[in-house]
Amino acid sequence: MRKRERRTNAPPPERCMRAQSAYRAQAAALHRRTIAHAAPASVLFGNMLVIKQAKSARQRLL
Repeated sequence: MRKRERRTNAPPPERCMRAQSAYRAQAAALHRRTIAHAAPASVLFGNMLVIKQAKSARQRLL
């Protein structure tokens, strides 16, 4: 077995970086679109509270 053998499951770093940047750009565009649609802050805050409550309830169950 060669000393410096590449791992086959690891993608080449440049492709990984490109995918990451593309994902980041997509997420930013989605975020901007959400803001452009002007979801009311109260709705967002309410959703966050509900999620937080669900998480705490799940923690209590575990």
